[in-house]
Amino acid sequence: GVENGLFHFLTLLLIVWASDSFAYLFGRVIGGPKLAPEISPKKTWAGFVGSSLGAGAIAAVMTCPWLTFGDEQRALAGGWAYFSLGVF
Repeated sequence: GVENGLFHFLTLLLIVWASDSFAYLFGRVIGGPKLAPEISPKKTWAGFVGSSLGAGAIAAVMTCPWLTFGDEQRALAGGWAYFSLGVF
């Protein structure tokens, strides 16, 4: 239904937002070696890890039963499955 489409769209937006925000936060707070200094001089490995963890966390949170509109199939996969999908 329409609510599932809206749910998936909002989930995608939240995952992208979390990925970007966590990359910035980890990169600024932790810093460390550069990921690809010739291509993008401010990107760090810490930012890369933060981006992956942030995306995974939001993907897992979006499987909470109170967010799935009673869709048992989506909730059935569980938070860890969605976390790993978000990270990778």
